[in-house]
Amino acid sequence: MKFLRIITKVSLALIILILVLLLATLTTVDETPYTQTEAYQQTQQSLEQIDQQLALQRQDSTKKQKNLQVGWAKVNITPDHATPLAGYGNRRGKVSTGVRDSLWVRAFVFDNGVSRVAMVASDLLIIPPTIVAAVQANWPKNLGFPADHIYYGAIHSHNSEGGWQGGVGSELIAGKYDPQVVQFLAKQIITALTHATQQLAPTEIGYAQINEPTRLENRLVGNEGTVDPYIRLMKMKKQSGETALLVTYAAHATLLNGDNMVISRDYPGVLVDSLEKSTVTFAAYMAGAVGSMRPVAEGKDDDEELNNQALALHRDIQKQYDAIVTRPEQTLEFVTVPVSLRKPQLQIAKGWKVRQWAWDMLFGLADANIKALRVGNIAFLGMPCDFSGELVPELESAGLTKNLHVVVTSFNGNYIGYITPDKYWTRDTYESVAMNWFGPNTGSYFVETGRKILIKL
Repeated sequence: MKFLRIITKVSLALIILILVLLLATLTTVDETPYTQTEAYQQTQQSLEQIDQQLALQRQDSTKKQKNLQVGWAKVNITPDHATPLAGYGNRRGKVSTGVRDSLWVRAFVFDNGVSRVAMVASDLLIIPPTIVAAVQANWPKNLGFPADHIYYGAIHSHNSEGGWQGGVGSELIAGKYDPQVVQFLAKQIITALTHATQQLAPTEIGYAQINEPTRLENRLVGNEGTVDPYIRLMKMKKQSGETALLVTYAAHATLLNGDNMVISRDYPGVLVDSLEKSTVTFAAYMAGAVGSMRPVAEGKDDDEELNNQALALHRDIQKQYDAIVTRPEQTLEFVTVPVSLRKPQLQIAKGWKVRQWAWDMLFGLADANIKALRVGNIAFLGMPCDFSGELVPELESAGLTKNLHVVVTSFNGNYIGYITPDKYWTRDTYESVAMNWFGPNTGSYFVETGRKILIKL
């Protein structure tokens, strides 16, 4: 009996300890609509500053708008040693076993005589805040524009190099943090932008979008949902005859699976290389609204799958490329709009989130903004997340009111998880539970903010 009493007391103590730990770690999700939060009001104040930002770019008594000049360049960012691979959490920070294809940072610089703005397309999983901060800290004074006039994007390959962000949660996805990786990547970004600036020359701009719904599918809800089916293209042509193409598409770069430990750009790398071999002088790729969107896998192994995906997209582009009309443009506008957030809502189970101290241990501070870049009649919106392709049509409709072609890209230099349609908030799925970090109704919140930005461009 004495032994049973001891066992009972120990068991009771363990149960109490577990309950205390749960109460200290978990709390219920905040269901308050964003429109009723202080964060919403702060974002409205940020939106009021857009007109002032744009006025400075549109009116400068000492300068006159001219036809756009564009320069482009690329710099290798392939690590010279084994590094953690970023993308799949089940790798637990394992290092690469080899290099399938090289990684690059590709840069564009635009100048209309009044403003100078850059785009950086990086062969990384995302552009983390650490890299943006390192670029700003090491920014040279001779590039003719500030470090905060950069529109960032990434290919979102899950076989790219990691080690670029600290914190338990970040290191689970990207491997052990290495400050030298961050400094190296920042240095290469600045080098690419420096070379692109040196190549500035008069350039015509054109746009096209190609409907390609057969190469991706909705991984969140299948046929119940929709996809963003368009390959979106910005074509650039210099007087010298040199040409460049910026491509976006919404299918995740995940055709190399988690067991494949080689460094690679996945299918976007094959696409870019094939375009440069047969279609244009220079090509770059940015992940579009990839939230909820995966590629259609066709092939007997990873290599065949990614080659089939890339070459199918290349054929679509090749058919339309010559018909893309380019013309001189003068309009060049860029704004960064801070988007305030509610407290983090990282859910362990549906309706239950970790408390602030646990979030801070996993990921630290989380900031968000939307970047908008207008080049001629093309409006790029850079989102700080895996942005759902199901939300894109609402943004496109706002662009139509201004005769703008809207191109939404993800991974703009901040990262706040997945942003999906509000109607999926109650679903017990990976994207609406584990990765919807600031819901509910984050989808409608960001769409509303994006629409207000587009209307001001």
